[in-house]
Amino acid sequence: MHDLRERVLALNAAWRERRFDDLRAYFDPEVVIAAPGFGAHVKGRDAVVESYREFAENATIDVFDLSEPAIDIWGDTAVVTAPYSITYSMHGRTYREHGHDLLVFRRTAGEWLILWRTLTSGEV
Repeated sequence: MHDLRERVLALNAAWRERRFDDLRAYFDPEVVIAAPGFGAHVKGRDAVVESYREFAENATIDVFDLSEPAIDIWGDTAVVTAPYSITYSMHGRTYREHGHDLLVFRRTAGEWLILWRTLTSGEV
């Protein structure tokens, strides 16, 4: 469980620090990100990394807090959920959101990679 917790923390540090090339190491090549509300999907590692880059380059993040994740493991599959809150500005508007980051990991060759992710959110 410690490995998964550390991977989630390192992933969030990488995008916050704009180390976008480092993000590839956290995602399975077949990763899918479902937008909040499941209205859109981003598929594939390259597209997912680009979505992180696009957000970070277009948003000014004032506050980002990620609480201690809950981790459930079944063999080579794991689900990690972590409460979060974020305040950011984009395109002249300020957003305050909170919810849960939900990540599904698959262990391949001893390494945990994110296979699926979504955020549950609500504006505060």
